[in-house]
Amino acid sequence: MKPEFIKIPIVLLSFIGLLGGIISGLDRLGISIPVIQSDYSIFHGPIMICGFLGTLIGLERAIALNHKIWYFAPILSGVGGFLLIFSVPQKLIAKIVITAGSLLFSLVSFEIIRKQRSLATTAMFLGALCWFGGNILWLTGVEISHLVGLWAGFLILTIAGERIELSRYLSLSEGSKKLFIAIIGVVLIGSMVWVIQMTPGQRISGIGLLLLAAWLLRKDIALHTIKKKGQTRFIALALICGFFWLSISGVLNVIFAGKTSGPYYDAVLHTLFLGFVFSMIFGHAPLVFPSITGVKIPFYKIVYSHLILLHASLVIRIIADIYTSALLRQWSGLFNGLAILLFFTNTAGSVGYYKMIQKYRYSDDEAG
Repeated sequence: MKPEFIKIPIVLLSFIGLLGGIISGLDRLGISIPVIQSDYSIFHGPIMICGFLGTLIGLERAIALNHKIWYFAPILSGVGGFLLIFSVPQKLIAKIVITAGSLLFSLVSFEIIRKQRSLATTAMFLGALCWFGGNILWLTGVEISHLVGLWAGFLILTIAGERIELSRYLSLSEGSKKLFIAIIGVVLIGSMVWVIQMTPGQRISGIGLLLLAAWLLRKDIALHTIKKKGQTRFIALALICGFFWLSISGVLNVIFAGKTSGPYYDAVLHTLFLGFVFSMIFGHAPLVFPSITGVKIPFYKIVYSHLILLHASLVIRIIADIYTSALLRQWSGLFNGLAILLFFTNTAGSVGYYKMIQKYRYSDDEAG
C-alpha cells in the first residue's frame, strides 16, 4: 500500500480525536452535549494530547522519513485515542496501544537523529521520550496531574525544535544555542521533578517556560517575518501570540503550582495546551498541512477570524478561571472549541474556494 493511502485513515483518526477532545472538554465544563459513555470526559487531556496531537505529529514525522513502517506510530496513537472515546473496559487496551505508539514514535525520532543530528532533532527526540515516559507512568496508574508535565514537555520540546530548525536561517550564535540547551534542560528537569514532587517541579517548569518564551521572542524568525505581508505575516503573528501564552503559562505554573484540579489548574493547562500549542498549529498549518494532504493552502484574510476568536475567548476563560466564574468559563470554553472548528472550516473553505476560482479561470481561458 502506498503511503498516500495510509495518510487518509490517520488524518481521520486524528480528527476524531480532536472532536472527541473538544466534546469531552465541553462536558467537563458542564455544557450538556451527548457523550458516548459516562467516564468519557475524564479522558479529555489524553484524547487531545495523545489521540489528536500525538497522531498528527507522528504522521508528520512518518512523512518526513517516507517509509511505511513508521506510519504505525500515528496509527497506534490514533487508534488508542479512538478507543478512549468509545467503550473499552477500564481503558487499559487504549493505554497500551497509545504507549506502543509513543514508543514507535520515539524510535522514529531517533531514526531522524541518526540521519540528521542537530540541536533541533535532538530537542524533538527528547520531546518524544517525554511523551513515552508520561505514557508509561499513565499505564502504571500515576495520576495525570503528576505526569502532565511530561506530556507538556513532549509538545514544548517538539515545537521548540521546529522553531530552532527554522531559525537556522538567522545564523544563531554559539551563545544563543548554548542558552537554548540550558533552557531545554530546565524544562526537562521540571517535567521529571513534577512527577515526584509536583509543586517544586511545576515551578521549575514554569521558570523554563518563561525563559523559553523570552528566548523565542528574542531569537525566533517570526520577529523578522512579521514585517512582511499576507500569509507570512499571519504565520508570524500566530507564532508570536503563542510565545505570549507560553510566558503566561510559565507565570501561572509558578503561582498556582501544586493545584491538581479546579479553575486555577484549568488556567495553567489551557494557557499552554490551547494558547501556545494551538497558536503553533494555526501558524504552522500553511507549512505542514500541504506535506500531509498534498494540497496547497491559499491565504485569505478570513483566517484571522479563528485566530482572533481563539485568543479573545482564551483571555475571557483565564479571567473566568482567576475569578472563579463557572458561567463565564463555560461560554469561553464553548468559543474555544468553536475557534478550533472555525480553523478547520476556514482552511477547507480556502482550499475549496481557491480550486473553484482556478477552475473558472481555466474554463474562461479554454473558452477564449
